[in-house]
Amino acid sequence: MIIQRCVRRSPNATMPSVISKKTTVRAPAGGIVSQMASLNVGQFIATGSTIASLIKSTDTWIDANFKETQIEGLKAGLPVDVGVDAYPGLELHGTVDSIGAATGSQFALIPAQNATGNWVKVTQRITVRVKLDEANEANMPELRSGMSATVAVDTGRTTLEKML
Repeated sequence: MIIQRCVRRSPNATMPSVISKKTTVRAPAGGIVSQMASLNVGQFIATGSTIASLIKSTDTWIDANFKETQIEGLKAGLPVDVGVDAYPGLELHGTVDSIGAATGSQFALIPAQNATGNWVKVTQRITVRVKLDEANEANMPELRSGMSATVAVDTGRTTLEKML
């Protein structure tokens, strides 16, 4: 309604110029915009439509998937060393921020059906979120979502103690 009134009052104005002056695109946080291939100049988009993905760049964390047999002794606040496969020799430091409430299979869209009596035991994975220290920012290259990393948590116990 507002746009139609503006066009009627100003016969020299074109629809795209009026719309562009009245359009505001807002993001909930700072970051990198991706997946915009389907967006074209002059395209009309309904309010609330998803037009792109936003990857936040303000906080840096790593979601590590530990085997259920590896989470003994893990708790929030423990120190973590991280190596990123894309940057050999780079060592980042952080702390355990949180430990997932369930295994990844519990969040699957199609849960596994065990009606046939499948007795094969599969080790489950539990997500552990690692918050990287701000001290890393001086020498940290750009990390991208989905990169592979090696995560080592210092639980205060040696490998020999864990075996006993």
